Amino acid sequence: MPTLAILGTFTLAILVYVAGAAIAAGGPAQRWLGVLVGMSSMLVPWLIPPEHTTLRPFCVIIGFAGTMRVVDASRARWSLFERLVHVSSVVDTRRLKRVPPGLDRAALGEMLMWLIVGGPAYLVAARLGRPVDAVEWVRRWLVVLIGVYALTAAAYPLLALLYRALGFVTPPLHIAPLKARSVQEFWGERWNRTVSGWLGDTFFRPLARRRYPILGAFAAFFASAVLHAYVAWVAVGWAMGLWSLAFFLAQAVVIVLERRLGVRAWPRWAGHAWAVCWMVGMSPMFTEPAARAFGL
Repeated sequence: MPTLAILGTFTLAILVYVAGAAIAAGGPAQRWLGVLVGMSSMLVPWLIPPEHTTLRPFCVIIGFAGTMRVVDASRARWSLFERLVHVSSVVDTRRLKRVPPGLDRAALGEMLMWLIVGGPAYLVAARLGRPVDAVEWVRRWLVVLIGVYALTAAAYPLLALLYRALGFVTPPLHIAPLKARSVQEFWGERWNRTVSGWLGDTFFRPLARRRYPILGAFAAFFASAVLHAYVAWVAVGWAMGLWSLAFFLAQAVVIVLERRLGVRAWPRWAGHAWAVCWMVGMSPMFTEPAARAFGL
């Protein structure tokens, strides 16, 4: 597929969710229509040929980021200009802090640090190739886990650099996820605050206010599971999509188990060990689709 056509496809995804933001005002029917138009931006990646396994998921992620902002706009009484500004930002504009433009040296250092970790991990995984026995599978999954974590952690500082150059400070993406003392704390308080905050505002808190907190937690996890499964499906097929779906639904089951066992009341070291064992143990269901999307 020519480069110009690929750029056109990404541009189409952006134009679709921008149109959704413009529509998402007025009465309930119009707001729902705007959200549906915004969501349709996530169908655009199917226009990219299947051999572009890395470009397809990136296009889905761009569409989802725009959809999040369209949903925000549908719930707010904003002018057309305010909605368009909000949907043009990857980070929630309500959580940006205005400062003089400059260079965020801390974000630059953090990005370089994670690239130094993630880059070699990617190269090692590429050299390992497809495993032929259990030991090689475990080695592959551990290397890919390090690479996925590091490259994800490097992406957000890049955004922080760009926003700081424009005169904005972004909220932190992660809050020391390795210090989580439970799986619920990992997902709800420490990992990817941009998406988890949006899932909380959209699914969890509305149901929790109606005294259905467990249903709200499941709704948030189900939405996250469907999103990740869709990304994997678009990138590398339905089988890996099911792997991703199973990973996130399993997290919800573990969180229910944590509530039963009172993990939050355990000693710090025990809760930390619990969270690490579950997250690392189930990680292949997440990292294998990611590895294949990157051609590994």
